[in-house]
Amino acid sequence: MFPYIDRFVTDEIIPDKKTINDRWSLTRDGKYIAIVKSDTGLIRIKNEDYYGVFSHPENKDIMLFALADGMGGYSYGDKASTFVVNEIGKYFKQSKIRNINDSQNYLSYLDEKIKEINNNLKYGGTTLTGAVVNEEDIITFNIGDSRTYGYKDKLTQLTEDDSQLWSLYKNGKIKKDDIRFMHGNNIMTDAIDGLRIPIHPKYNIVKSNSYDALLMTTDGIHDILSDEEMETIIENNKEFPRSIAYELVFNSLYYKEEISDEAMNRIENVLCEPFYETIPGKDNSTAVLVFTKNIKR
Repeated sequence: MFPYIDRFVTDEIIPDKKTINDRWSLTRDGKYIAIVKSDTGLIRIKNEDYYGVFSHPENKDIMLFALADGMGGYSYGDKASTFVVNEIGKYFKQSKIRNINDSQNYLSYLDEKIKEINNNLKYGGTTLTGAVVNEEDIITFNIGDSRTYGYKDKLTQLTEDDSQLWSLYKNGKIKKDDIRFMHGNNIMTDAIDGLRIPIHPKYNIVKSNSYDALLMTTDGIHDILSDEEMETIIENNKEFPRSIAYELVFNSLYYKEEISDEAMNRIENVLCEPFYETIPGKDNSTAVLVFTKNIKR
């Protein structure tokens, strides 16, 4: 289990297994508050999730948030997720501010670097999701089935999953919430895996004032909790943001939901096979939550 982090971001936040259960002291500079909670879960023996929150050395308000989920079907998933997050953090901190602020140009740079990271990966496989926040925009990036959400009065998924079931949802065959109860929801169609097969990360650009918070989750959370449940957790804890990350992870370990008859029938009709029950705590669970510092806390 990694420590949780709750502090204004002044440099970077990455996992440190030597400081389990430590609480970081708050500092007074920086625009964002980042809260991170990660848990191995109730079944896995190690945590293959890895996260990074980086501020730019020339401007602490220019930020990179990244989250990777090492793929359990591969050896060294934990090493892959660690390598990918640290590499994209390195490229970000080496970038010039003027280049980062040119959002469309920097999107192309991110694409080039993520593909370069994939080519340099020597072992394992991993998802990658996150965002670069510059002076005007939020640039989201994603490959695999980890997710980045934006929150302003409601929770909105900003990225798209690379999975077979996501395609069924996009084609109107199933509802998004059905994915949590369907066989094969861990089968991805794209990921960072070091193979020489071309990868296709997805990107999006929105204005930075479009959202009051960003939330990144691995599937250990959003395979158990619906978007509505996560939104309720945020709504109920706005004045205590550190509680949001804790409750998201805690509920992913212990929350049990019964599928509705309507969803059950829809799944069985589409796939011609039974639904399956969600198993809380079956996977590593990580939530990276980013708020601006003017929130109550």
